Amino acid sequence: MMHTEHVGAASDNMAEVTQRIATIVTYAQAARKLLDHRPPDLDEVRQALDCIVRDGYLAGDVIYRIRGLRALQGGELSANVAVA
Repeated sequence: MMHTEHVGAASDNMAEVTQRIATIVTYAQAARKLLDHRPPDLDEVRQALDCIVRDGYLAGDVIYRIRGLRALQGGELSANVAVA
């Protein structure tokens, strides 16, 4: 059974990954709108895509930490857990 602080950390991590995914969607929507401009501002589209990639990696990091929390056994962290 996970201790209370681990449940709280898992909850915080879920909130963070949810926020990252929402940001990814927002940047993707902005990139689509920028492509509709005539002529499209490709530098701004690149910036939006760079933000999508960055937040995708950050979301992946959060998911890695959540998986680490699942590896908890007897209130101890396993050796391969990354906790922020």
